[in-house]
Amino acid sequence: MKIAYIFIPLAYNGPCVTESGPKVMQFEISKRYGNKDMYMFELKWNETPKDYMSRVYENILCLIQKYDKLIILGGNHLSLLPVYWIAEAMQFNSVTFDAHRDYIKSKGLITHASFLRYIKGHKTNRYIVGFRDQIRDDDNYDFFDSEISAEVLKESKLELEIKESIQFLDIDVDFFDENVFPYTYCKKPNGFTMDEFQKITKQLDLESLKIISVSEYIQILDYNKIGVEFILEILANLLTK
Repeated sequence: MKIAYIFIPLAYNGPCVTESGPKVMQFEISKRYGNKDMYMFELKWNETPKDYMSRVYENILCLIQKYDKLIILGGNHLSLLPVYWIAEAMQFNSVTFDAHRDYIKSKGLITHASFLRYIKGHKTNRYIVGFRDQIRDDDNYDFFDSEISAEVLKESKLELEIKESIQFLDIDVDFFDENVFPYTYCKKPNGFTMDEFQKITKQLDLESLKIISVSEYIQILDYNKIGVEFILEILANLLTK
């Protein structure tokens, strides 16, 4: 299986410290596996964020034709906007693990809490799993076909009713409980453990999985690199399913 590792250290309109996550993950992964098949996309000094997003989109679109799977490490969740564009263009069914539903209005600004509004079309089945926010948008904008809250998921003893094959799996690390993974800016209580995450993903049909993405990891909170090992364990488990 041919795998590419892609790093998108962007934190536009969000805490700039989230830019550190992809850079540290590149360093740690390269120590283990070497630099082959690794692609870092940094914002150029004379490049607008919009042009940067378009460049990342075009490059990933090429890479997805070349590799069996893409592992993508992003800064804040907004950095994955090009990946969501690609999932929509290629009609990938997706599951997002997140403590928040990132389509809340932000006074006209695009942020890591609003970026899903910038995806046009709806050709796929989209799910969000494990959210704990209770904020609903004033115009009831709904990006996801099914929203499975942490409360509902725990009441069902982690049982999922997702029958479609999944091609895109997106993990915002604040999905995990703040006591399990505190190495992120937007921590929320009543999240999930690694064991619970594994139980949930075992129920998903991941035979056709093409993209795994992880975002919102902040390295400066992770003095002993426990968060790094946690993310690598997530990836290892998903790649061996």
